[in-house]
Amino acid sequence: TGYTSNRCRQNMASVLAKDLQIDWRAGAELFQWLLVDHDVGSNWGNWAYFSGVGDDPKNRHFRTISQSFRYDSSAEHIHMWLPELRNLSPMQALMPFEHCDVSVWPVPV
Repeated sequence: TGYTSNRCRQNMASVLAKDLQIDWRAGAELFQWLLVDHDVGSNWGNWAYFSGVGDDPKNRHFRTISQSFRYDSSAEHIHMWLPELRNLSPMQALMPFEHCDVSVWPVPV
């Protein structure tokens, strides 16, 4: 949509850099071109910060399922962006691997 919350940005950084092991600079560059509210310092600085490079090299890694329960407990975001899960209840959409035939899904990363 061109806009996203800081929490969403942090979750994306966590998934891309920590779970998928993608260079954080690829995520920063993608956000640079997709977001209407892009700010160079905030974008690149936050991606670097969350990825653990620079002066504060802590291991920041979100547990994406617990983040979903905390910030999207009604699964509104999940239902909007994952049409395959729209027919599931919020609880089922938050943990689809327990409520769907995952044999047809891509192999987990």
